[in-house]
Amino acid sequence: MKSRTAPQSKAQIQSHEKMEMIYTGRAKTFSQNIWMIMHSNLPDNSGMKRKGAYVLYLDMPRALILNVGTLRSSFFTAGRYAYVGSASGGIDQRIARHRRLAHLKTGKVHWHIDYLLIHPDIKLTRQRAFPGCSECAISQKIASRQGVTIPVPKFGSTDCKAGCAAHLYRVHDRTELKNCLKHIHSIQSSLDGIGASFEQPEHKL
Repeated sequence: MKSRTAPQSKAQIQSHEKMEMIYTGRAKTFSQNIWMIMHSNLPDNSGMKRKGAYVLYLDMPRALILNVGTLRSSFFTAGRYAYVGSASGGIDQRIARHRRLAHLKTGKVHWHIDYLLIHPDIKLTRQRAFPGCSECAISQKIASRQGVTIPVPKFGSTDCKAGCAAHLYRVHDRTELKNCLKHIHSIQSSLDGIGASFEQPEHKL
C-alpha cells in the first residue's frame, strides 16, 4: 500500500517559495561572479593592495568617433593602443575592474579608458602591472618610441602634473608594439623584477 503525502499548508508553501527565491538569487549571484573567479589570474597578496602603475593594450579594428567624458567627441583611428594608468588603492584591483568592463561591456564609466573598454568592437588584449612605479615615467618611455603617436591629447592625463601630452598611445604596427613591450619589460627588469604580467590567451599578440 502506497503512503499518501499529507497536503501542505499555505504557510509551508510560502516557506518553500521563499527558500526557492533565496537559492535562485544565490545562483544568479554565483553566475555573475564565476567569470571573475575564472578569469582574474591575479596573484594572491593576502589582501595587500599594491600601489603603482599599469599598462593596458587594446585592439581597435576600425576607426571610431567616441564621446569620452570631458574630452567629448574624439576620433580614434584603427590600430593597436597602449594606455598607462595608476592606482594608489591597488593596481591588481584596478586591472581586475578594467578586465571586467572589457569582458562584460557594461558597468559604471569613471575614467577615460572606460569608454574604450565598454565598446563592443574594442578588445583588451594584454595588461602589465608595475608596482611602485610612476605612470608618467612609463608613459614618457612609451611616448619616446618611434612609431608611437598620440590619438587624443589629454586622454587619461587631464590631471597630470608631469607634462604628459596623454596617457593613451597608438602603435602603428605589430612589430613596433612588440618592441614597445620589450622596452617596457626592460623597465620592469631594472626595477628588480617587481612587475607582473597578465595575459588573456585568446588574444595573444
